[in-house]
Amino acid sequence: MTNSRGLMGVGMPAQQAKRLGLDPTTVTGAGTTQATAQAIGQFQLYVRANAGGTSAYGYIVSSVAEVGSEYIVNCISSTTVVLWPPVGGQFLSTSIVGATATGVSLAIGRGAIVLAVTASTFDVLISG
Repeated sequence: MTNSRGLMGVGMPAQQAKRLGLDPTTVTGAGTTQATAQAIGQFQLYVRANAGGTSAYGYIVSSVAEVGSEYIVNCISSTTVVLWPPVGGQFLSTSIVGATATGVSLAIGRGAIVLAVTASTFDVLISG
């Protein structure tokens, strides 16, 4: 798949290109709780999660994610990272059933696909 710049180069409107293009972004984690975690931007749809040290490994999904948005978060760090739903939101997966403010741990080399089902509910598939 091409990145958004390549799609815009062939005439695709910018907003559509941002949604369809794959632009890997390396983001350094922050904090260890939902309140102090590093925010993932609304259009950072593919994030390479890199912990910022032993006390900075948290990430939080955008609170303005559009329904249907799909985020891929891949742990490229030498430390496990924690991915949180937005404040007031919840993740649903095989290991978490509707718990608000409950994060998921991503071990080294693991990833998660997060799908915005509603404004506050996200389905999560964690690689095995």
